[in-house]
This record gives sequence, C-alpha cells and structure tokens, in this order.
Amino acid sequence: MSIQQKLDRFQSKKWGIFCHFLGGYDAQAWNKRVENVDVELWARQLHELGCGFMGITLMQVTQLMLAPNSAYNRITGYKPGEACAERDFVLDLSDALKKYDIDLMLYFTGDGPCRDSNNIANKAFGFTTTIPVKIDGVWHCEYTPRHVPESFVDKWCEVLEEYALRYGDRVFAWWFDGCYSDFYPDEYREKCMKKYADTVRKGNKDALVTFNGGFDNEKVFKHSIYENFTGGETGELLPPPAERYVDGSQWFEFLCNSFWYAGGDRSTGVWDGTEKIPRFTPEEIKDYVEKVNAGGGIVMFDTKFTDDKYIDKEQAYMMSKLKELK
Repeated sequence: MSIQQKLDRFQSKKWGIFCHFLGGYDAQAWNKRVENVDVELWARQLHELGCGFMGITLMQVTQLMLAPNSAYNRITGYKPGEACAERDFVLDLSDALKKYDIDLMLYFTGDGPCRDSNNIANKAFGFTTTIPVKIDGVWHCEYTPRHVPESFVDKWCEVLEEYALRYGDRVFAWWFDGCYSDFYPDEYREKCMKKYADTVRKGNKDALVTFNGGFDNEKVFKHSIYENFTGGETGELLPPPAERYVDGSQWFEFLCNSFWYAGGDRSTGVWDGTEKIPRFTPEEIKDYVEKVNAGGGIVMFDTKFTDDKYIDKEQAYMMSKLKELK
C-alpha cells in the first residue's frame, strides 16, 4: 500500500479516539497498571462507537515507556522493567484492534524523556526540560541545552527504530509531539524531522507521520515538509476544511481533552478537573464530524478511559451518534 493509499484509507476512517495513557514516575505502579488493562475491552468499546482508528502515547516526557525497548535500556542504564513496561502493550492492543479493523497510531515525542524524575534518561539522551510553570497567564519552561541537539535525535532514533521494526505495519501512523520551533530551530529542524520519518519507515515503508508544531485554536497547519498529515492539536472545534490538503498535508484535527467540558483551559489543551459539564450534544458532535469529513478532513478525539476500563461516560455519550456516519 502506497503512502497515498494509506492517506485515502485514513480519510475513509473519518474519526478516531486518542488515549493519553501515562504513568507518572513510579515504575512499579506503572508496570502493574499496564499489565492490568484489558485491551479486548477497550477494542470492543471503540468498535461499538464506530471508531475507525486509535492513537495512544508510547511515552511522554518522563522515563516511563509503554513497551520494552533494549536500546533505551542500553543507552540509559535502566534495567528491564525499571522504565520500559514489561508487557508489550502495543502488540497486545494492536491484536485486539485488528479484530475490528481499527487502525493504530502511536504517539512519540521529539523531546524524549526530558523530565526523568531520576535525572537519568534525560542526561543519557542529552536534553532536559523543567516542569512548566504558569506566570501571569503564560507557561514557562527551561531547556538544557537551549535546543534539542542533533546528537539527541540520533540516540533517540535508536529507540524509535527498535519499536518501528518490531511493530511494522501494525502501526499505520506516528504522531510526533514536542517538535516545536522552540526545541528545533529552523536551521536544522527539517533535518531532524527527516531522521524521525526515515526511522519509522524502516519498519513500515508507507507509514504516515506528522510533527506537532504547537497548539492552535484557529486552524490546522503544516509544520514540516516531511509530514503527511497535519498535527492539528486544538481545544476547539475548528472551521471545517474547504479542501482536503493544507499545503500538501492531509487536513487532520486532534481535539484535546479540555475540549469536552467547561472548566478546562482550551488555550493549552488542559482540563483541570474542577468542573465536568459537557459542552456538546451527540447531534452536534455528529454534525461537526460530518462537515469535516465532507471537506476531506479527519477528526481525533482525546478520550479518557475511567479506571483504565471504560470510556468516560459523558464522552461516550457525546460520541454516541458517530456510528451513524456514512
């Protein structure tokens, strides 16, 4: 299947669900949590909703990874199970989703384990960030060094390559976060994005990739010449597309968790949990996705699995009419 055929299949899926499945910093608790998830239960729920694809975090900023990786252990010095989960969650999840023809997207980052609580993996790979702090309404974060070095990318690609080769065509697309201009300056950003794209295609030569250039509540935009679809991270329903492609990238929107409820900060995609008032009816969600699809676009909803078992009931209700899409 060519990349264009993959994009056509992606578009035909219409909409999907994303799960920020993250574990904090405790490796023992992380392994227990990963082991206890019933991926068959997850897959059945997605199927019942009519979901076409699912995205999930393979990691995000801490030292914890969703699946084993010997390259990660070799570079960092961590032993199996100390940072990388012992269970290969991705293999199990892909098997469960395949039964319902639900495609799998993996989330990876361009800043790696930059906030390792043990100060090990961040130093081993060569990039560290502090926990963001909001000052006068603006988020601040310090980076060491100031930009992601190319040496980091080369080592981080060793980890990525192991996953890419293991999962092959089980993964149809990769969504790379943390590829902002703040981290990757213009003079070498595209060189690094190419390294990531080339690496995932060692396992699946037709894999789709995107690189998130940042949160935007007004539009989706193209961030790299090497992406196939837009990152599209937002906290609001964006105007439906007038055409399928944005500067050659498939129009794609990633609605973050704050989108669902009043009480969140949709300027950053964070829902603070202080209030849980659904913002939309099932009819409104269906009507919106229908309009996006009609313009050639695709929507992905950030979704919570309560107690790692059941899709948040309010979110499931708001998505309940999407299975009626033709």
